[in-house]
Amino acid sequence: MEVHLTPELEKKLNDLAEQTGRAADELVEDAMTGYLDELAGLRGRLDRRYDDLKSGRVKPIDGDEALARLREKRLSKSLRQSGKRLFCIGGAGVSPAAAASGRRAVTNPPGRKS
Repeated sequence: MEVHLTPELEKKLNDLAEQTGRAADELVEDAMTGYLDELAGLRGRLDRRYDDLKSGRVKPIDGDEALARLREKRLSKSLRQSGKRLFCIGGAGVSPAAAASGRRAVTNPPGRKS
C-alpha cells in the first residue's frame, strides 16, 4: 500500500524518525494502528449510545438544556476549587444552577465571611 503525504507532513515524519531512531514506516504503522483503534472505539461508543436512545434507556435533552448543565457543572467545579460561595445581591443563597442561568449573583459579598 502506498501512502501519499504532503511535503510538510513528510518532513515532520522524517524529523521524528531521525529524533527517535525509528524507521518512518514503523512510525506510520504505529500512528495508523492507534488512530484506527481509537476510531473503532468511538464508533462502538456511538453505536451503543444510539441503541440506548432507541431503546429508551436514556432520554435525549435539547441543546439549551445540555449547555446549561455544562455551565452549571463548570461553575460548580470552579467554585469548589476556589472555596467561594455564591450569594444573591440581596444576600439570599443562590445555587450554581441559578448563577449559570444568568441570575445576578456575587461571590462572598462585603460583610459576609467565607
